[in-house]
Amino acid sequence: FTMMEMLIVLVIMGVVAGLAVPAYFRTVEQARSNEPKVNLNIIHMGQKLSHLNNGSFGAGGAGSIAAVNSALGTDMGATYYTTVSMTVSGSGAGARYIARLTRNNVQGGAGTKFFEYDYTQGAANPTLNEGGAF
Repeated sequence: FTMMEMLIVLVIMGVVAGLAVPAYFRTVEQARSNEPKVNLNIIHMGQKLSHLNNGSFGAGGAGSIAAVNSALGTDMGATYYTTVSMTVSGSGAGARYIARLTRNNVQGGAGTKFFEYDYTQGAANPTLNEGGAF
């Protein structure tokens, strides 16, 4: 091989790597976004049980997954989305809660990415909102 051939191969490999690496990290982060969706479903089931038992939603305020587990009797684990904020209002048929899970800075997750459920008692399903940036 000549030096020119080696340089051409290195340039081609650099271009391919430059295109593949960002796509890889985007795919990894999309896979990590399944965690908050699963945990929001668990929170939703815990809130529905709380409303059935007590007539109102529980666990308002901000905190950790462990605090929500304790308040709602759930068993969630979290690695990438650990900050929880929950707004609870009303009781009975008009009760409403908003649960938001925000991305932490584990493994390159520094940013404001969040997933949020907005649910009013009697609605078929909670509304899933997604926002922020990585």
